[in-house]
Amino acid sequence: MVSTSNGLDGIRCSAGAASLAALETAAPAVESASDHPDRPAVQRPSSRGGLAVLLLLASLALLQAAILALEPVLGHYAGHILAFANLGLGTSLLLFVAWRALSTAGLSIERQRAELATVQAIAAALATTPDIRSPAPAVLQAVLSETRSRAAELVALSEDASQPPATFSLGSPQALSWLAAVRASEDARPGARAGAHVAPTSQLPPPIAEAATALGLRTYAYIPLVDSAKPVGVLRLVAGDGGRFDSTAERLLQSIGSQVAAAVRTRQALQGVLDRLDEAEALYQTGLEIASLSTVREIQERAVRGVRAIVGSDAAALCLANEDRSSLTLASISGPVDAFRQARGDVTFSGPATAGTPERFLWLRPGSRCPAVGDEYCVHHVSAPVLAGAVLIGHLCAASCGAEPPTEREQTLLTGLANVTAIALANARLRESEHHRAVREERERLAREMHDGVAQVLGYLHLKAQATRLALAQPAGPNIGKAQAELEDIAERAREGYVDVRETILGLRETISPAVGFTGTIRQYLRKLSQQSGFEVDLQTSKTPLPALAPNAEQQLLRVVQEALTNARKHSGLDRARVRLEKQPGEVLIVVEDDGKGFDPAGVEREDSRSFGLKIMRERVEKAGGRLEIESTPGEGTRVRVRIAVSQGEET
Repeated sequence: MVSTSNGLDGIRCSAGAASLAALETAAPAVESASDHPDRPAVQRPSSRGGLAVLLLLASLALLQAAILALEPVLGHYAGHILAFANLGLGTSLLLFVAWRALSTAGLSIERQRAELATVQAIAAALATTPDIRSPAPAVLQAVLSETRSRAAELVALSEDASQPPATFSLGSPQALSWLAAVRASEDARPGARAGAHVAPTSQLPPPIAEAATALGLRTYAYIPLVDSAKPVGVLRLVAGDGGRFDSTAERLLQSIGSQVAAAVRTRQALQGVLDRLDEAEALYQTGLEIASLSTVREIQERAVRGVRAIVGSDAAALCLANEDRSSLTLASISGPVDAFRQARGDVTFSGPATAGTPERFLWLRPGSRCPAVGDEYCVHHVSAPVLAGAVLIGHLCAASCGAEPPTEREQTLLTGLANVTAIALANARLRESEHHRAVREERERLAREMHDGVAQVLGYLHLKAQATRLALAQPAGPNIGKAQAELEDIAERAREGYVDVRETILGLRETISPAVGFTGTIRQYLRKLSQQSGFEVDLQTSKTPLPALAPNAEQQLLRVVQEALTNARKHSGLDRARVRLEKQPGEVLIVVEDDGKGFDPAGVEREDSRSFGLKIMRERVEKAGGRLEIESTPGEGTRVRVRIAVSQGEET
């Protein structure tokens, strides 16, 4: 019967099949001494046997001397007959001893050749695959055959001490059950595994010895597997009356044990590499997911879920540092509801509760309480700092209620996840800050436009309405014509205000469409502007399409074109302008020009109301990574140029 447990999965080598076949050929089926009682074990000539042969030869020599001495008494013929008989007996004895020695040497050589073939086959099988599970049954079969044991058990330790060892066994069910009892006894008594030994089963603890006697088990062998002074497993054997554990068998077991130990060590190293690859892949995928999130809340929730998935903790929490860095706020949690004292809120890590500093791992001292995680889930608690450069953002912690503390590898994974979280949170906060800044700037621009546009028009209309009311209150005559002129002026101003409001709404609603690109969006906006305000704009584009720009840069440039056209419509005195989009070597050129009144740029810079629009345009162009050029002369029109440096890109 063959049984295995906890083998390394998924790794095979095509060359292993041939080696295993050779191993099975070299190691015949498992046989016990009780199955072949007539098969003698190979015995080496002992020193006592050699001494007996020498004594016998010496006796024959003395007898020969005595016969020669008694020849006068016995007679010539009788003496010679006895002498020849004694010589023949001695010669026969010498021939028998020589035959016996040659026979024993031949059997020894044959056995050594078989053992060498077994060792070579085992070495080849172990060398072709890093998975000890594949050759383990054949290795055990070879060991059983060579030692004539009833059962064998191979235990391979795991690289991770928290993982159970892999166990491989072969032999009769009763003997395997007895070996399992011996293993449990030795695990309970570490002193019983002091070193390699072969001993009668009667020397084991009484219950085990009695069970061995009942099963007919006589000899027990314990061979520790050691590679580079590091224990990697153990090989156990048990044999009956026909067990063969002479010095040759012991040397064979030591040789096989060394090879198996090296194979187990290779398996441990490979398993460690595979585990680290899996962990790195999981950390990488989690990092990609976190980096793809846009909001701080989403990043926080994904980070704590990642801690539980990668580190394997029962609960996880993310505490963010407050502005003064003196306290933390529980921002996000993952795990059972009863694992936490509160869902969110301020927590304090101070005093005797923790060891370390805010920039390093925080370990809860024994007997202390975590202000965020409940006592039941805080048997083991460790946190990694979430640092953006040298700035502490918070702490990412893992808590477990199990008996095993977090390993060094789990701490490393927690640190890696904390670093990924720090980068994602810093980027998200930066994006939110930029968004708030953009919203604030847009509000300021709208407020100024409303003040310079709608508010001034409404104020002007209010004054005109007052003048019209006063004119109508006077007696009929010339005042009627004055009131009519005022009403016409009011209507014109109201129309201009209406156009300004519609143009502002159009500009706010217009965004870059991925379907048509930057050039197509400009074309659509100009068509809508002409329909709403009657202001005609000619669009001129180069034959070579514009390269793709960053989405934010395209949006900023769209706003600059809108602002320049608004200024042309209001101040040029004409109802027409031109827009040119050109691709030039190393840059994109955008020109908005008219042939109207023009102005003095230096003078406008000194006027707060008109310089605000130019300031906004310049800031937008700088955000897009370009530069703004304004050329204008009174009476000769205005030309606004925007230059954006680009590399080769896609067509828009």
